[in-house]
Amino acid sequence: MSNVPLNVQQCLAQRERLVSFRTIGSFESGNQLGFGFMFKPGITIDFANYKLPYYSACYVIRGRGVYTDALGKNYQLKPGSLFQRHPEVEHSTTIDPNSDWAECYIDFGQQIYQFMVNMNIINPEQVVANGPVDPMIEAETYRLLVELQASSEHNLADLLLQSSVLLRRILNRELHVGLQESSHNFIEKSCKDFTLNYHKRIDLRQYCTDNGVGYESFRKSFKKSLGVSPSQYIIHRRVDMACQMLSVSARSISKIADELGYCSQHDFSTQFKRITGTSPKSYRRSMNTI
Repeated sequence: MSNVPLNVQQCLAQRERLVSFRTIGSFESGNQLGFGFMFKPGITIDFANYKLPYYSACYVIRGRGVYTDALGKNYQLKPGSLFQRHPEVEHSTTIDPNSDWAECYIDFGQQIYQFMVNMNIINPEQVVANGPVDPMIEAETYRLLVELQASSEHNLADLLLQSSVLLRRILNRELHVGLQESSHNFIEKSCKDFTLNYHKRIDLRQYCTDNGVGYESFRKSFKKSLGVSPSQYIIHRRVDMACQMLSVSARSISKIADELGYCSQHDFSTQFKRITGTSPKSYRRSMNTI
């Protein structure tokens, strides 16, 4: 990459395509990481019914356009929008040719993408996230692009972690804009309550009534914020506690099931295996601590 701009401002002023792409490990592993800046003045059709073989998160620096998902739903794109090209998912993007379009992007190979999905950093059902214009995003993307180009193999993993933090920050802008502070605070409170009362069977509708919050609104906001429903969160926290007990306690599985509030050891074992893929007994044996 010759004649690299000195900073992101110079990059945007030069209006020249800038790309950096590296593979972490073997190419077959799907562990690709990339960054880039694209300028598309005068272009109308960007992608038409296209499936990308990898993941790309594109941040609109300037310009206007439309993202059309696989079902034909249109999303308006403007400065501050982040649109996601999920791997092997058909979509289209069109651009207002007079809007002086500029974008920066982060690319992940499919294996990294799947890890991000599993960690609830990326929601595969979300295609566009809107938020305020933030010059930090293009500046940080540019920094990572330059560092990726010059990086040693040893430091590639560090850049991957930094890029995941940046992507999470961009995606979370929509949550902070879309959720009122009171709603965000109540979600935080509910997480603490659910964790503290992991052994109880909580009636979520009654819980919302007791706290003066509408159940449907809470359920939707909770899932939008954390990627799982309140009931799923409660089950996961209960299983987390079960894993902790199985790792450090010599108590019988029947006793642990009782302390977690299950009606029977069978109910506990069934749910534990459904969540973790293994039985409580096998999990304890694998930890080899008791």
